[in-house]
Amino acid sequence: MGMSSLGIAVSGLNAAQAGLYVTAHNTSNNNTVGYVRQQVMQNDFFSKAVGYNAIGTMQLGLGTDVSAIRQLRDTFLDVNYRASLSKMSFYSAKAATGSEIEVVIGELQSDYKAQDVIMDIWDALSELSKDLGSIETRENFVNTCISFINKVNNVSERLVDYQQNLDLQIRDAVTRVNQLVTQIDTLNNLIVNVEISGDHANDYRDERNLCMDELSSLLDINYKEAPNGRMDITTGGYELLVNGNANRLGLRYTTKGYSFVEPVFTNATEILDWDSPAASYKPLYKPNQLISSQIGNDRGLLLGLLAARGYAPANYATGAGTEPTAPTAPAPPAMLYQMPDPSDPMYTGNINLDPDYLADFADYVQAYDAYARLYYLAPSIAVPPLPPDIDDPAYTHGGVDMGYRTALSTYVINRTTYVTTDLPSYQANLTVYLADLNEYQIAYNQYQKQLFDIQQAMIPRAQKEFDTLVHHIVTMINDKFSPYTQATPPVFDTANAPLDQDGNQQRMDIFARKYEPYDQRFDSADNLIPEDTDNVYSLYTMGNLVINPILSNSDGYAKLALSPSGDVDDNRLIIDIMEEWKSTAIYIEYVDKDGFKVSEWVSVDKAYQHFVNHNATANDEAKSYVAAEDVIVRDLDNKRMQISGVALDEEMSNMMIYQHAYNASARVVNEIDSMLDRIINRTGRAGL
Repeated sequence: MGMSSLGIAVSGLNAAQAGLYVTAHNTSNNNTVGYVRQQVMQNDFFSKAVGYNAIGTMQLGLGTDVSAIRQLRDTFLDVNYRASLSKMSFYSAKAATGSEIEVVIGELQSDYKAQDVIMDIWDALSELSKDLGSIETRENFVNTCISFINKVNNVSERLVDYQQNLDLQIRDAVTRVNQLVTQIDTLNNLIVNVEISGDHANDYRDERNLCMDELSSLLDINYKEAPNGRMDITTGGYELLVNGNANRLGLRYTTKGYSFVEPVFTNATEILDWDSPAASYKPLYKPNQLISSQIGNDRGLLLGLLAARGYAPANYATGAGTEPTAPTAPAPPAMLYQMPDPSDPMYTGNINLDPDYLADFADYVQAYDAYARLYYLAPSIAVPPLPPDIDDPAYTHGGVDMGYRTALSTYVINRTTYVTTDLPSYQANLTVYLADLNEYQIAYNQYQKQLFDIQQAMIPRAQKEFDTLVHHIVTMINDKFSPYTQATPPVFDTANAPLDQDGNQQRMDIFARKYEPYDQRFDSADNLIPEDTDNVYSLYTMGNLVINPILSNSDGYAKLALSPSGDVDDNRLIIDIMEEWKSTAIYIEYVDKDGFKVSEWVSVDKAYQHFVNHNATANDEAKSYVAAEDVIVRDLDNKRMQISGVALDEEMSNMMIYQHAYNASARVVNEIDSMLDRIINRTGRAGL
C-alpha cells in the first residue's frame, strides 16, 4: 500500500504541474490574437479491489490522470461567425463603391454636381431661345457645353480609376487566398504529425482557426475537419484544399482591350488571356449567376469586389447586343455499305462458294477495318489489296452468282468512298464546327459578362445609366444642329439644316468625338460617320467627348447654326430641342423595390433622377446589410470570447488551486518518503 500511495501522490504532482503549465500558458497569451483558452481535463486512474464488506467490493483509486488539454471553443459559433463575416465583407465592398459613385457624380458636394451642369445646358438653351443673335448667349451656351463635357469626362475617368483600384484589390485578395490556403495546408500537416503520437497541437489549431476566419472573409467557404485533424475546404463547389491537395487560384483577363482580371482555378502562373481555351481554367464565379441574399451566395470580399467593379467599363451601348447563336454540329456520314452475305440464296442460288475464297475475303475485310481506323493517324498507309479475282476458277469452282458479284463490287466501292471521301469531309466540317463552337463560347461568355455588368455590377450599371443620359443629350443637340437623312447611307440633310449668321450651313456638330476618323460628323462625301457599338472610339460616350474645335476659334460663336430660316428671330430649332428634352425619349430598365423588372420611357430630368435614386438605393441596401451583419459579427465574436477568451482573474484562481494541489501532493510524497525511510533504514535496529 505504501508504494501504491506514493504513485497516487506522484500522479497528483503531475496533474497539478500540468494545470500550472496550462494556466501559465493561458496567462502569457492573454493578448495574443486568435488564442483560445486551454483547459486541463483530469479523471481518475483505474481503481483496484482491496477487500469486501457488507456493501460490496472495497476499491482503492490509483490517482489522477491528465486525459486531455482541450481548447474551450464552440464550433457552432465559429460557423455562424464566419458566415456573417463573409456576408459583411461582401457588402462592405459594395457600400464603399456606392459611396464613391455618389462622390464622383457630386451628389454629396455643395457644388459642381452632375445635375448642375445638366441643368445649366437647359438654362443656356432657354436664354439662347430668347436672343439668337447675342454673342453673350451664344458664348454662354458654348461654355456651358464645355463645362458639361468636362464634368461627364471627369465622371468617366474617376469611375474607371476606381474600377482599376478595385482590380488591384481583387489581385491582392487572390494572392492572399493562395497564401492562406498554403498556410492552412502547412498547419494541417503539423497538426496531424503532432496529434498522431497522442500529443496536443492546440497552438497550431489556433493559428489555423485564425487563417480560417480571414479566409472566410475573402471567400464563401465550406469546411470539415477530418478524423485525423486535417481541415478540408471547398468554395462554390470547387475543392480548395482537400486531402492535402491545394487548388491554386489564378487570374484571367476579363475581356479584350482591358487589364481587368477575374479569379479562376488554373495551374498557369501567368495571367491567362481573355480568350484562353476553356480547358486551361475553371472560373471561380460565373457571369450568369444571380447574386442575392435570398439565394445566400452574397458572400466574400472577392465576390463583393467583382460585383462592385464588374468585368469591364460600360457605356450606353453595353448589353445592347443579341445573344450569340450556337453553331450546329455536323451529322456524321451514314455508313451506306454492307457486305453481302455469300450464304444468302438471293445471291448464291445452288452454288457453293469456295471456303478459301471466303476466308481470303474475311481477311481483306479485317485488314480494311484496321486501315479505316488508322487512316487519320497515318493517311499515307496503303489500302489493303483486294483478294484474288472473284472470277478466278481456283476460287469459284465453276462460277459465282452475278448478283453476288455486283453486290460485292458495290460494297467495296461504297466502303472506299466512305473512308476516302465521306469521313474526310465530315472531319473537315467537324474541325470548322469546333472552331465555331469555341468562338461561340467566347462570345457567349462576353455577352453574359455584359449582362452581369449592367444588371448586378455597381460601377458598370452606373456608367451605363449615366452614359445613356449623356448620349441622349449629346445626340439630341447634335442631330438638331447638324441633321442627317434616314437614307442608306445617311447623309447631311441640306433641306433641314439650320443656318449661321452668314446664312451658311456648317455641317457642324456641337459635341465631337476625340479621335480620327470619328472626330468628324460627316466624311468628304457628306456621309454620316456612324457610331459602331463594337468600337468605343466611334461612340458619343463620356470620356470620348470634346467640344467641336471650330467653336473654340475666335469666330466660332458666329458659326453656330441656330436658325432654320436664317432669321435671327427664328428660334424653332432651340424650342424643338427643349421640347424633346422634356419628352419621354429615353428608354430605361430597372428593378423596383419589390424585385420586379420595370422598363419605361422617361425625360432627361426623370432619367437623371432615376440614376441617382438607383445608386442611392443600392448603396443604402449595402450599408444596411453591413450594419446588420456588423452587429451579428460583434455579438458572435463576443460570445466566442466569453468561451475562448482568457480571464486573468479566473486563471489566477486556477493557479492558486493547482499550486495548493501541488503542495498537498508534495507533502504526501514527503510523508511517504519519511515512512519508507523509517521502515527500510531503522526497523529492527536496537537502540534506534
